[in-house]
Amino acid sequence: MTKEQEDQIINHWRQGRRFNVKNFKDWMDLIIKTAAVGALSIAVTAFFVNAVAPEWANVPKDINSLATEVAALREVISFNEPQIVEFKGNLIVADNKLRAGDNLQVTAVLRRNAGCATQVINQFYDHNANLLVSRYTYVTDAVKTPVSEDFGVYTFQVVLPSDMSLGRYSYSAKLVPLECGVYEEIVLPLSTPFYIED
Repeated sequence: MTKEQEDQIINHWRQGRRFNVKNFKDWMDLIIKTAAVGALSIAVTAFFVNAVAPEWANVPKDINSLATEVAALREVISFNEPQIVEFKGNLIVADNKLRAGDNLQVTAVLRRNAGCATQVINQFYDHNANLLVSRYTYVTDAVKTPVSEDFGVYTFQVVLPSDMSLGRYSYSAKLVPLECGVYEEIVLPLSTPFYIED
């Protein structure tokens, strides 16, 4: 083969490889190759996601499903949140007929998980008004009980406000840990009802 023939073949080959904007066949060839590369990329990505992180493949399809899953996750997180004191059942009052200013004796089944100082926000729920009466709320320091492995019975005294109106109430409280690391404020269960009488 002569040099002239070689140059002619190379020029013909170069011209055949050029994209001709006016040629329908070149456009179809470009579209087919682009679609093939795109489909292959999607398939490889889908395989990689399913193989490496299968949880990503289970992403909810709509916002309502996502909201439901987030709400369920929040519930699990708050349920597993460490609590300074855990309670079983309601608080039980010893006497259900009292006068304003009396001492209310309350019994609880509890387990204390940390021994740090705690404040108690004492609250009283008025059954007739169906609300916590804020004017009866007051703060005290909690009696420090020892950390316990198991649940046990614990009795404590609560002073009833001297200006409590006649009616049916339940005792409630919030425990606020002071400088106690991961422990957050918790709300005690309501006590059994008691009556303020004359």
